[in-house]
Amino acid sequence: MLVIGIQGAGKSSVGRALAARFQRGAFIEGDLLWQMVVGGRADMAPDPDPEALRQLALRYRHGAMLCESFVAAGFTAVHADNMFGPGVADHLRSLTCPASLIVLRPDPEVVVEREHARGTDAYSSWTTAGRSRLDAAREFDK
Repeated sequence: MLVIGIQGAGKSSVGRALAARFQRGAFIEGDLLWQMVVGGRADMAPDPDPEALRQLALRYRHGAMLCESFVAAGFTAVHADNMFGPGVADHLRSLTCPASLIVLRPDPEVVVEREHARGTDAYSSWTTAGRSRLDAAREFDK
């Protein structure tokens, strides 16, 4: 299963809870895959450079590999990550195991409240030039 949505939508919470419902469930968290690059990490930004895009594709590929490995071992795998647009269908088609898609789409206002309550700011790169967190969340929600 692939759980997607904008930053702060609750993908990790929902994905982990869903995986826990299965007798043999595994949870693959995109944020942890992102954190594995500890030297030379290029983060996504409004105008991402080619290296950021390459690392994002690598993260997605590793998530798919983990899902396939867990499924082959008899687990139900739940992968939560930020994935948008045509890349979602491409990713699902690339999997060699059965897949389903869960899309979380809370109101942008709820996402901003959640980010504030957690003390995180996943939208800091997108809040330049007078743009607020809410502006950024609305942009991702399109």
